Amino acid sequence: MEDWNAEWEDESELPKSRSQKKQEVRVLESLGIRLAGMGEDAWKAVPLSPELRRSFEDYTGIRSHGARKRQEKRIGALMRHEDPEHVEKISRFLEDGEAVQRRERSRIQYLESVRDRLAAGDEDLAHSFAERPELDRHHFLFLVDQATREKKEGSPRGARRALFRYLKEKMEGDAGD
Repeated sequence: MEDWNAEWEDESELPKSRSQKKQEVRVLESLGIRLAGMGEDAWKAVPLSPELRRSFEDYTGIRSHGARKRQEKRIGALMRHEDPEHVEKISRFLEDGEAVQRRERSRIQYLESVRDRLAAGDEDLAHSFAERPELDRHHFLFLVDQATREKKEGSPRGARRALFRYLKEKMEGDAGD
């Protein structure tokens, strides 16, 4: 057994096991499918072979479950033949996109919690937000008043939605205070 290990001095020279190869195939297939699902604008942002691009276009038009599965396998096979540098760029692109989505989800959750606290009658928060230069003080306080009244009456959520939309529009990129 030691003779076999001595033959492979560097671990990177060791032959890949069958399960390692399958795992790599699944990762490449997953990358391809995620990119295919993002649409044509995303495909233009990364270098792709024409055949892989056509495969993505075909994938988006397929509705049958079995046909989609076959196309996913095809995308995985084509991804294996892509330049490793291109695959790395695709991976970074997808990671960056997911980070942006996480930040946006976090921002939306923050704004929802602010809206809920304002509608619950948190006057200190309302006055501190009213001082922000990006908000029109009178309009903001009017929306807060409507949302508070609406919540107390238990009526539909139109005013709270309007307050949320106003906060979302005026507070671009703000994820916490």
